[in-house]
Amino acid sequence: MKPILALLLLLCGPQSDSFTTVVEKNFAAWDRDEDGKLSVEETDRLVLDPAIKGEPAVAIGVIKAVQRGGKWELPDLTVAYFKSCTDGEKTHPDFEKMYAAATRKLGKTSRELFGDGAPSIDSFHQGNIRDCYFLAPVGAAVARDAE
Repeated sequence: MKPILALLLLLCGPQSDSFTTVVEKNFAAWDRDEDGKLSVEETDRLVLDPAIKGEPAVAIGVIKAVQRGGKWELPDLTVAYFKSCTDGEKTHPDFEKMYAAATRKLGKTSRELFGDGAPSIDSFHQGNIRDCYFLAPVGAAVARDAE
């Protein structure tokens, strides 16, 4: 869940609309099979779409995080469902709260790739996302020639 949000947050701009407003504005474009609901397959494609940026990217990231999280048994993801989630009940995910937290985090995210000059192999750290397949060759390249 966290890697998806982190990646999408790096692509996004500051928040001005609510989660529900963003969903309403973009739902027709997101619902590619035009069946009135967002499927897992549709959101899988959306999180990989580089054309989706800013608030829509944050909203898609939140939706995907909830789908993958497994905490909620979700009904069909329709505009009506997302609108119903603003009632403050604990029977469904608080999309608005998650969206607000993600956009706040985005506002604090540095856009600088290497903060202190060239990368160093000493600064590499593999977290819990099982990305050693990526870090090993990049680390080797950095160790050989950081420029």
